[in-house]
Amino acid sequence: MVGLWVHGFPRGKVSSTLSTDEHKPERSQLGWVALMMLGEILMALSANSLTSLRAWLQFIGGAVLVAAGGSQLRAPVLSKLRRWVSGRSRRLWTRMVAWTAGVAAAAAVVWIGTPPAVAYGRFLIYGCEHPIELRVATPPDDVELYREVADAYERHTAEESLGCPTTHVAVYPVAPERAVKGLGVGWTADYVREYGPHPDVLITTAPSDLARLRQTLADTDRRHPVVDGDREIGWSPLVLGVPVGAVDRLGGIDPNAATWHDLLRAAEAGGLGVVRPYPTTTGIGLLATDALLSTADRGLLPAAQARVRERWVGRSADRDGFPLAPGPLLLQTHRARDKPSTALIVAEQALVRSNALTRTDARVTLPNCASAEAPPGCLIAYYPSDTFRVRHTFAAIGWNGDSPAARAARAFGDWLGTPQGQAALNDTGLRTNDAEAGELLSRHYGALTGPHVAAMRDEPDAAREAAVRALHDNAQRTGRVLLALDTSERMGTPEAGGRTRLSAASGGVMAALDLLGPDDVVGLWTYSGDGVRPLVPFGPRDAVAEAADERLPDLSAAGTTPLHRAVAEGVAAVGPGDERRIGALVVLAGGDDTAGGMTAAQLLDAVRGQDVRVFVIAMGEAACASTFAALTRATDGACLHAGPGSVDRALTDLFRQLWG
Repeated sequence: MVGLWVHGFPRGKVSSTLSTDEHKPERSQLGWVALMMLGEILMALSANSLTSLRAWLQFIGGAVLVAAGGSQLRAPVLSKLRRWVSGRSRRLWTRMVAWTAGVAAAAAVVWIGTPPAVAYGRFLIYGCEHPIELRVATPPDDVELYREVADAYERHTAEESLGCPTTHVAVYPVAPERAVKGLGVGWTADYVREYGPHPDVLITTAPSDLARLRQTLADTDRRHPVVDGDREIGWSPLVLGVPVGAVDRLGGIDPNAATWHDLLRAAEAGGLGVVRPYPTTTGIGLLATDALLSTADRGLLPAAQARVRERWVGRSADRDGFPLAPGPLLLQTHRARDKPSTALIVAEQALVRSNALTRTDARVTLPNCASAEAPPGCLIAYYPSDTFRVRHTFAAIGWNGDSPAARAARAFGDWLGTPQGQAALNDTGLRTNDAEAGELLSRHYGALTGPHVAAMRDEPDAAREAAVRALHDNAQRTGRVLLALDTSERMGTPEAGGRTRLSAASGGVMAALDLLGPDDVVGLWTYSGDGVRPLVPFGPRDAVAEAADERLPDLSAAGTTPLHRAVAEGVAAVGPGDERRIGALVVLAGGDDTAGGMTAAQLLDAVRGQDVRVFVIAMGEAACASTFAALTRATDGACLHAGPGSVDRALTDLFRQLWG
């Protein structure tokens, strides 16, 4: 004890013999010893955090208790020890060994016991410390999967820290293209507003994403992060999920031997529709497009055949009401069908997770997908012989050297490679090289096992990826699209940078026109006050873009907002789509209807069943809720909120969804 050594041994005559009574400590001595121990605990708890008045007072109070106790310990306890050590009956070497052993033992106890004791004391007094925030960006398809993995990791850190997680893992979705661009410019304020703080970890499902990121970082002079190592943490085969009630439409084709080309031809011949995640914002969607546009010998279809294949996929989505969305939303739409009859190209892990939800969504657990009484929502996985392994790659993103977040990112990545981390990945439906396939990866959930699964091919190289993108873009259906621009008084509100909402929306319109194909037909209307006015009539994209560029600067914001009338009249003007073109109304809205004349219920009755998709860019106070949510659901459209300076990005994302 510090106090004991500071105040030394008591003075007085030393007897060479120790009576039995002398071995009995007095109660007052024990009390002073306890007081000193309390003082030392208070000093230890505050010694590492002397940054506040409370901590200093705690430290000084502990020192006072130690000094008070030490000043009172003049009693026989130390005197007895001194007599025993200096007794004539003990040899010098015995005393030296005893003293050395005692000091070493005391030092070992202090060295080993103090850190956990201090940590436990701090926990008792202050509770759990705030964990390190670790931000993880994943593709939209996989955000729920990695939230489950993050929960498992937080539990792991809590087990080693008195039940207190040392790291909080925040998982959020970012499309790969957006993540690469955002990291390449240092994750500017625009990206913070759109997605949140910069990621410390990037998880991708295509190696080309990291290759593009490294190239982008090498080509920029801005302050940017570094890719602090990357590794494969798991993989999943790309499969065709066939509804259990529609398997016979494939004519008995082998689920493991046919190529993608032959399997899709069998599906089309059997009247089975096929949909896929949209390819421009997810790696899974691009791989699915490669599978759709492949020949039997792994070449690419001619342009004319590619258009036919894309039209078939588009008709399948329109017929069964599938949105142009990531895989999880497609599977959610599938589960909502009473008798699904459309196959989906998805990753195996997404399929088995969907089947698990199919079995447990009901009030009672339904039979498994391999039984004769399998629920109609079950999907059976088909593994074409030329399919891909969708590799999940972990990359730590370094921002400020060896920061706490950087260390937490490395620790998270290391844990994913441990047996415990591999098991957590496996529990979500991913396959790993070091863990046995779990319960989800079985016939009970629509999956198969065997050597054919391990023999899957890796993703295509950059040249193949570029060729698939070009063929897909060329094969898209033409569109008849009407842009309806709100010019009411609220659009005159200034935004960041001094521009009004109307000015920002006008810039977004010009950016959106660049996303349309040369064969698309497009028109531009405005609505405010008491009416809806054509600014540029329907025509080819290039002609409309030229006219819009001349007329948009002359617009002014004034009047009420006849939103309902604009939507109803716009849907009627677009007219229904067919297998050769898609009909869509894109509304840039600054808020809900304020003009009256048509209720929300009347509006929904007017647009429902017209085969025109309505998309809404909600600006300012407008939010994707209430009328906008009901409107886009009723028409298989979508609503995106655009903050200051992000209208053109929102329109870009919207048109990418629209064109698949």
